[in-house]
Amino acid sequence: MKAALPNRKESFKQTSLAELYNITENAHDALGDVQMLSQIIQAAGIDHTTMMRHAKTVGSLIQREKVLANKKVCQAGLQVLVTCFLIYEPSGPTIHEICAHLF
Repeated sequence: MKAALPNRKESFKQTSLAELYNITENAHDALGDVQMLSQIIQAAGIDHTTMMRHAKTVGSLIQREKVLANKKVCQAGLQVLVTCFLIYEPSGPTIHEICAHLF
């Protein structure tokens, strides 16, 4: 939605967008939310291809969180290893030089 409205400074909450496009609010249950969202998407001129390109599944979100968590663990472990290396080899390469070769 932000790509469709790049200059918008106000909230991107569904109710705010419904107000922007003069869509009668009916967000009292899941079906009403979906119907209102559909109207907002149509009013914003967002096509199906664009929607699918930006769509996320629950599985993809979970996988992303797992990857990020694993990356943090790997970075922490790498920091410990590099620190130990620098203690034993103080005249060796800097942490930035070591990481440049790894990534």
